[in-house]
Amino acid sequence: MKTASLCLLGLSLAFSSLAQTRNDSLTFLFRQLGANLEHIRRMEAQRRADSLRIAELQKNLSDQASNFSTTVSAVDMRVKEFDQRMKITDRDRYAIISKNLVNSVELFDMLNQRLNILEAINQIEDYQALIINLNNPANEDLGFSYNKKVNLLMDQYIAANTGRDRSKILTAAKVVLENPLVSTVAGPVGAPILGVSNALLSFATTLFVNRKDVPEENLVKFRDEVNKYTQYYVRLNELNRNFSVNLNNYQLQTANLQTKLKEFVVQNVQATGGRLDPNEEKRQANTAAYVTSLLNTYNANSIRNYLGTLERNALENNQVNYNKLVRSGNLVDMNKRVGEVIFLYKEFEYLYSQYISALDKNNREMVLVLQEVMANKLSDDDNKVRQQMARLEKEKNSAVEAINKAINLPRMKAVVDQLDTFYPSL
Repeated sequence: MKTASLCLLGLSLAFSSLAQTRNDSLTFLFRQLGANLEHIRRMEAQRRADSLRIAELQKNLSDQASNFSTTVSAVDMRVKEFDQRMKITDRDRYAIISKNLVNSVELFDMLNQRLNILEAINQIEDYQALIINLNNPANEDLGFSYNKKVNLLMDQYIAANTGRDRSKILTAAKVVLENPLVSTVAGPVGAPILGVSNALLSFATTLFVNRKDVPEENLVKFRDEVNKYTQYYVRLNELNRNFSVNLNNYQLQTANLQTKLKEFVVQNVQATGGRLDPNEEKRQANTAAYVTSLLNTYNANSIRNYLGTLERNALENNQVNYNKLVRSGNLVDMNKRVGEVIFLYKEFEYLYSQYISALDKNNREMVLVLQEVMANKLSDDDNKVRQQMARLEKEKNSAVEAINKAINLPRMKAVVDQLDTFYPSL
């Protein structure tokens, strides 16, 4: 009996051990399966990423191949064109050079005229007069004036309770406001109007300290109200000053470009055998006048006469020897400078665009300030403010239209486009 029990116990332990082992094996297998599945998921994700990367690389390679093909075609076309042009005859070379010289001198004359226009661009009088008027604290075109508003504020908050001294206080304030400097915009940004504002606030503060009939809350209200109007005029002063500074800067650039043009014309005059009077420049009022005097004689006709002389000198058996002709005078050297001629025009074009941009920018900022006048209820009549905004836009547009008409940039560009920068190899 005891032996049977021991056998049963042994079998039970054996089965138990076997079950445990089986459970451990199953647990291990499940863990291994989970790890394998995770590994498979990672491999699948990597495969997708690799597929996307491969597709992207293929697209990039395709784009590069397409771009390369386009570039090769363009280069091939230019090589063929260049090769074709390298095969041109001496007669063709001469045609290119002569046309370039005639068009260059025509462009010189046009540049000179347009530079003179840019120099005179400060005379956009109507637009600038309107800006100056709006900067004047005594001007009432906007439905209010700084002087009247500040005088009313002085009466309302500072002098209101001062009895017999009221008129004396208002007279003192009026003297400060009617200072001639206040109606100007000269000097540092906002200096006149800020000086007046500070003087009046100092005066009001002194009255507050020395009298009992000027309440503190009135002094604070006076300060805040005066500051609103002062800041408006400070901003106008700043805009007007920046506009003037920009125009002055562009005038300097205009003068520099005029000097470059002079040097170019002088060099070409000398290259064509022309003689320069060493005292002529001194007799002229400025560089622009000197260039104008040079272009009176150095022009398309003088170039044609110069070319005609070279052609006659290159005659052999009543036929022009173009091989000899293109090597005569200074034709090749002058032709090499065609690129510089075009660059002169590019400089002018940029400078001209700066003038127009300055007008547009100033006008936009002026309109924004006037919009703030209405938003901050500074004016007693918003319609007057709107009228001045409309006037600003109208005067600006008129100025730009007049300048564009005088400059006629498309006409200049048409001449520039005829210039051939190809250097005819000899």
